[in-house]
Amino acid sequence: MYYPPDPEDQFIAISAALTAYSTTEITATGQAAEYWNIVLGVVGSAIAGDFLSVCGVAFAKSEDIDALEKNLDRLVMKDPCYGPIGQRILGLWYVSTWNPMPAAWCDAYGIGENDVMFIPSPAAYKAGLVWPTFGSQPPAAKAPGYGSWEYPPINIVNTDPPKS
Repeated sequence: MYYPPDPEDQFIAISAALTAYSTTEITATGQAAEYWNIVLGVVGSAIAGDFLSVCGVAFAKSEDIDALEKNLDRLVMKDPCYGPIGQRILGLWYVSTWNPMPAAWCDAYGIGENDVMFIPSPAAYKAGLVWPTFGSQPPAAKAPGYGSWEYPPINIVNTDPPKS
């Protein structure tokens, strides 16, 4: 599968693959550059670069999205160095929170000075993927529209076949 040459575009492609949202949807949040800078600031440019390289291998070995999911799981998410990074990237995208790296990771790779729990910005909270995933809006941040309380919530049915 295609893997872009630019590191920020690679981060967007990885984020899309991990979250199951499109690169367009990831980019539309306006958070990609900020989230990539958070990863760089916490794990450092060397480990972040290695993370991108390993993800690039997963993309290169994949002919379709199903293969990419399996390769990212095997090469990245189950790796003791890269798995925790992938998990924190998912946390950023879905719940707009950076959680500190596990103690074992810090013991092995060092502690980044910015490795504390935080929400990057008020805009990140509004852009969290948890909201569209649940067919909702972030409370007190995006109004659903005047009179919208009159109508029942949209029932989103997952029609995807179960993964084996």
